[in-house]
Amino acid sequence: MKEITKIVTQMGDIFQHLHLNQVCHGDLYAHNTLFDESANIIVGDFDAATMYHMLTEKQQSSVQKIERGTFNYFIDDLFSICQQQDRHSSELTMLEKKAAQNNNR
Repeated sequence: MKEITKIVTQMGDIFQHLHLNQVCHGDLYAHNTLFDESANIIVGDFDAATMYHMLTEKQQSSVQKIERGTFNYFIDDLFSICQQQDRHSSELTMLEKKAAQNNNR
């Protein structure tokens, strides 16, 4: 679970960095993420990425909301590879709450 928590935290930081710069990755899912034995991640496949600075604030908010939804899918993908005993851990509960808060922004 420590590794999954680290991966999710890094991905959250990536989302924040992209959106602070008004960039939408467009395909930020687990299948576009590489990680090493220390749970450091590299994100690839920027083919669908776009800048959205020219959109209205309402449109920008909608773009960000859609990508926040993909963050939840990313977390779900990671949970699917957890050991059974870890699926009910406090770390998992914390990550689920973080994802729910992320969706409500």
